[in-house]
Amino acid sequence: DTMLHMVSVFVKDEGKTVTITFGSVPVAPIIVSAVDISTANVKGITDKTYTGSDITQSPELDIDVNGTNFKLQAGTDYDISYSDNINVGTAKITISGKGNFTGSISRTFKITKKEGSDTDPGTEPGGPTNPENPTVDEKSIAVVEKTIMEEETETDLEGSSFMGLLPKSTKQTKNSITFSWKKLSGAEKYIIYASKCGKTAKMEKIAETAKNKYVLKKVGGKKLKKGTYYKAIIVAVDKDDKVLSTTITVHAATKGGKVGNYKSVKTKAKKNKVTVKSGKSFKLKGKAVAQSKKLKVKKHVAVRYESDNPNVATVSKKGVIKGVGKGSCYVYAYGQNGVYKKIKVKVK
Repeated sequence: DTMLHMVSVFVKDEGKTVTITFGSVPVAPIIVSAVDISTANVKGITDKTYTGSDITQSPELDIDVNGTNFKLQAGTDYDISYSDNINVGTAKITISGKGNFTGSISRTFKITKKEGSDTDPGTEPGGPTNPENPTVDEKSIAVVEKTIMEEETETDLEGSSFMGLLPKSTKQTKNSITFSWKKLSGAEKYIIYASKCGKTAKMEKIAETAKNKYVLKKVGGKKLKKGTYYKAIIVAVDKDDKVLSTTITVHAATKGGKVGNYKSVKTKAKKNKVTVKSGKSFKLKGKAVAQSKKLKVKKHVAVRYESDNPNVATVSKKGVIKGVGKGSCYVYAYGQNGVYKKIKVKVK
């Protein structure tokens, strides 16, 4: 007809040509442009409690496009990145549009220490701890090093954490053991301490590196022996020589003897997922599985556990998950050489 029609269209196919037809009368083709995500409504970003590992959020986004509201999907419509999201202080979350969306949104949230508790987040008394404890956190490497080198035990140091660096023995030969870990934001270097396994064996400083891997070949000035267990601790340090994270003790055996290592950890969590109600519990019953049935694994420590958000769920040293508050978090069950299972926990 001869009338002027105003058309508002939102099509989830950025950059494609779209033709609109009224009856049998086509309107000139138009090019669909990406929508700027910066005007989206963001919900679900809250302050968190320090855990010693990366703190993440589960934001919900919706956006109004020409009067129509759309709920955006993470991974499809936007990606999330973080900065300063491990240590106590102010963290930043950046939401960047993708696919049919462009632009970005930044928000901040606080990471605070858990108040009024003598135990560490994510564990019960007697279990490994996160580096919230001042025996590790907020101290110089000189102080922490003294503690490490004077310790005579097979158990984990007070204030140590698995989640902070995810340490693991990734390769073994007859005369070497390779240890690896994830890089930590703000870390200038990583210091490796090691010794033979044994309750009376004291750790010594082995090396410093900026990489996230180290091949241990000597301890006490002597080459590693075949079929022998060794243990290591890795400490992440910032540019001011302040400790960011201290790992739990990792135990691994060289090849060529009658002993071996674990290849995996299994639990009672089906498909690595657990759903519990607040106040209720679930027993993981973690078990470490040997690499070979022909080689015996000497157990230096049992399977250990940590939760990345104790405000949602805690886990005891025996692997009992307890729901605390509504939400989702992850629990790690890990063996003495660093192999682990990551279980997603949902609390209703």
